[in-house]
Amino acid sequence: MKLVSGSGAGCLDSITKQVIINPLPTADAGTDQDICNTFSVQIGGSPTSSTPNVSYAWDNAASLNDNTLANPTASPSVTTRYSLTVTENTTGCFDTSSILIRVNPIPVVDFSIADTCIGNTTIFTDNTTLLSGTISSWSWDFGNGSTSNQQNPTHTFASENVYNVTLTVTTNNGCVNDIVLPVSVYP
Repeated sequence: MKLVSGSGAGCLDSITKQVIINPLPTADAGTDQDICNTFSVQIGGSPTSSTPNVSYAWDNAASLNDNTLANPTASPSVTTRYSLTVTENTTGCFDTSSILIRVNPIPVVDFSIADTCIGNTTIFTDNTTLLSGTISSWSWDFGNGSTSNQQNPTHTFASENVYNVTLTVTTNNGCVNDIVLPVSVYP
């Protein structure tokens, strides 16, 4: 058998196949956010995916109310990055996105008092502690209609009574906590 090369010397069969390129679904985990410890926040974009027929899978499921929702509620106790995978259910094509939730500490509010006799100047001392950040404001309610925004105010009580004194502390990150303590004023 002799092989001949050149044009027209052989027959070539060609097969044409159509290749379909499916678009990727879109994934939007949302913008990074700051919250206070013990708070919750809804995550995911608006919309989380504009592609129809998709499923959602978020990591760090233990701190989510449901890791298969487009916009779950996150309740992290520490700063956490959540990664989202959006998968188109028919083709299996997927896209990913992530969001960082920074958790800021809540102040542990406390105060002490000195000299609680009628007519004397009562000294209030703020003993609030904060793991990180700074305290930006103090709000005192002395339980008798008087208030103060000083860190360590003084107040003079005019009558014998037990007053519920409230101290509300706000941090530079907007985290707020308060304490109510009974203060006995003596004759």
